[in-house]
Amino acid sequence: MGSEVGSTRRRDDIGLIRTTANIYVSPTGSDSNSGVYSTSPFRTIQKAFNYLKKFYILEGGEVIINLAAGVYRISSELLMDHPQGERITIAGAAGVTKQATAITSYTDTTSYSGKVGGKTYQSVRRSLNEGPVPTSGERFDMTIRYNGGSGIPQTTSAIGKYIIVSPLDSSYEVQLNKNTASLLNGVYADNTDPQRYTETESTMRRFFAYGGHSIKTNAADFGVNPIVDNRTRNRNIYDGVNNTVTSRVHTFSTPVGTNIYSSGNSSVDTRYVSSVIQVIGDVNAIRIRKSSLNIRDVAIEARDPLTSTASPVTSSGIVVDEQSVLTLKQGVVVKGFGVGIEVKNKSLLNQESTTVNQFNALTYCKIGLLVSDGSTAVLTGVVANGCWGDGFVFNSQSIGDLSSCVAVGCGRHGFLATRNSNLVAVRCVSAYNMQNVAQNFSSTSEGGFGFGCRLNSNLECVGCLSFRNGYGYFTDKNSSLNVSSSDSKDNVNAGVNVSESSNAVIGPYCYSYADTHGQYVTDCSFAKTMFSEFHYCGFETPSGVSGSAFTTAAASNLNLYNVTVANYAKNAIEAIYNSFVSTDTLTVTENASTQGDSINCTYQSVARLAGTCLGTKEVEQYSLLNGYVELNGVELDGN
Repeated sequence: MGSEVGSTRRRDDIGLIRTTANIYVSPTGSDSNSGVYSTSPFRTIQKAFNYLKKFYILEGGEVIINLAAGVYRISSELLMDHPQGERITIAGAAGVTKQATAITSYTDTTSYSGKVGGKTYQSVRRSLNEGPVPTSGERFDMTIRYNGGSGIPQTTSAIGKYIIVSPLDSSYEVQLNKNTASLLNGVYADNTDPQRYTETESTMRRFFAYGGHSIKTNAADFGVNPIVDNRTRNRNIYDGVNNTVTSRVHTFSTPVGTNIYSSGNSSVDTRYVSSVIQVIGDVNAIRIRKSSLNIRDVAIEARDPLTSTASPVTSSGIVVDEQSVLTLKQGVVVKGFGVGIEVKNKSLLNQESTTVNQFNALTYCKIGLLVSDGSTAVLTGVVANGCWGDGFVFNSQSIGDLSSCVAVGCGRHGFLATRNSNLVAVRCVSAYNMQNVAQNFSSTSEGGFGFGCRLNSNLECVGCLSFRNGYGYFTDKNSSLNVSSSDSKDNVNAGVNVSESSNAVIGPYCYSYADTHGQYVTDCSFAKTMFSEFHYCGFETPSGVSGSAFTTAAASNLNLYNVTVANYAKNAIEAIYNSFVSTDTLTVTENASTQGDSINCTYQSVARLAGTCLGTKEVEQYSLLNGYVELNGVELDGN
């Protein structure tokens, strides 16, 4: 039973809410009911919004709009413009939090149709890039295994509800396999080993399970282990290609069962969300205008762009507009929209707590989060999974403060600050954000970047991991990048890219492993890299040797201090086209498969190396326009 709302009236006939008041909504209710008792619920959320317009919520008062479990179908936008919206919460049925241990199996259902194994499927009608032909390996079912019962009702009523898989550990940070010898004071690494993380291709498979997933099966299928719809793509652009140098065959298109926790834990937390707002048509689900709103234990979904014959939805799940505030409480997932959450016009997105696992996910939208026009987002532990465009975007003089957030399996970029925006990412993970490039990497598509800024923007990454994106860390067009205590692994274009009059400070304690290029600085840009290591740059590519550890080109400058380059593929240091490289305490070693030079300095470029120990490979400086190389105070003639 809920408290009756509005027993006190002001002279202008506006009711007052002094304490906590409850409004009830149910798919089986009626808008002619009172709505203030659990036995007499409204049928629609809009009716609850309209009802509240008659009341002023005093300081200390609070209104909870209680949504019973079930699906709430809407065909027009829900507008929250109440003057005291910060005291209003949309709360779904109480979420159930359990611990899960593994994904026991993945089944590629891309081409399935009809009823298969007791589950009903609809064949994919469009590819992930909106083309006509579906591609094998683009859609999966996965079975989540729990320690005990999942807490999900063992009836068909669970179908279409959601599980949110959280990557956070007990310290509310992303569970990662860490190189503990290099960790110090939480977000820093000591200078004895810049490598922070021991993640590999096989261990990173678990990231495809993070985020929000809808339940597909009936009780007879899953028992205590639900089977959920995994819309996160996992295309591997190197699929089946044998590297001619390392003989490594990249075969990751079909993930196998794997633990979904790090080596330091035995499980991850999941939350069952059973109240679903389902949008019919191409409209926004909720708009907050000149107001505020709190949301808890609610899934908001649009039609599935893979299975629907209609075009993908272009609208937003939640729009926070005109100096409004959205506070995410536990258990919020947005799926299938053009933009999952759009924050604009000097508005704010935050969370109820940074010390409680919030289970917030932006799933399979074109853009997961878009913050623009002088707005701000402060978030911890949010997952953007399977977005067919970008995960997190900060645009037009906006600010992002993100901690322990994850972007995985997106079509293009993981984290982006653009057009005079600022983004700080602490202990965030960006992985496999390259899904829209050609599967065999034969096109000129660059793939996305893990963390990037462009167009006069700024990005700072501390303790982050970029794994198999197009680029690891990226800045261009007069922007600024600062990366410290972070790792870049197996990125298909470069670990770090600095271009078009931009600048970057990389380090201390950064680590690049098996990136196609280690660091690329070009087009009148500047970079300083210190206390960092670059290993196996250019080897783990489709066709063998391809890239250098450091390339500086087109009137750019690179400064290296206390840097190690080991087992590079092409050149350790490459300076071309009127560029300048200076080093102090640089150590270079190669291996038998190295095909380039220790130093390649040509086309009127200059390399001045102090305190430097080179390997046995040549120093090259002759070209149509020769370069200048000085090693430990001595000018070299080259080879």
